[in-house]
Amino acid sequence: MPYTPYVQGWREKRQDCPQRFRRQGLPVGRLNTVLDMLHIIRPEGEETLTTFGESEPLLRDLDPSDMRSGPGAARDLFDGFDPVTRPVLWRVLVIQVLLYWCFQNVVFGEGLPGLDDLENAFRDSAMHASLAAALQSRLDAEAAEDLSITIKVAVSYFVDRLTPAYGECRRCPPPTRHLPPHNSECSLNWDPKVTVPSSRLQVVLVRGRQPSAQPRRSGVDPLRPR
Repeated sequence: MPYTPYVQGWREKRQDCPQRFRRQGLPVGRLNTVLDMLHIIRPEGEETLTTFGESEPLLRDLDPSDMRSGPGAARDLFDGFDPVTRPVLWRVLVIQVLLYWCFQNVVFGEGLPGLDDLENAFRDSAMHASLAAALQSRLDAEAAEDLSITIKVAVSYFVDRLTPAYGECRRCPPPTRHLPPHNSECSLNWDPKVTVPSSRLQVVLVRGRQPSAQPRRSGVDPLRPR
């Protein structure tokens, strides 16, 4: 798939051929900047993310021509999104869907299929059915990349980038409310402080140690040439 957004004259070229010349990902620095904007501390001292209602005005009030700041680049990334005109971003989003499906299976103790069976297992899932129905409901659905190809790309990303971590998650026991010994090699632990409905339970993946109290932020631009 041709994708060269970092070229001279990109502002004009992205209008003529957004599939190739419109940036469809965020560099790490821009990602960190927009995450900092969304991270706030409430008056009572709680660290959290802004709500949709709080973040929407921040993006709406940006200069329409701003594509370089973190918030501006993030807004531009999704403004007028269409799987046809932004196929690279569409692939990235489908990868995120697949990641969430795997996370959901682990959380609810359903386990993960082997990498050889991952594609077929996801195709048989309700999440895939919802994704396919949403895509087919679009007027330009026929012009979009065939979903089966997009799924193959997502699975290939898993095999190429996530095989070791995926294997460790497969070996994890079903989640329980009891924390195992701190020196366990691989454990999926419920955070004992979490008291939310089961559909929103949060898990912490621990490899022989407790998670750091300070969250770490990291970002990777999978769209830059390697």
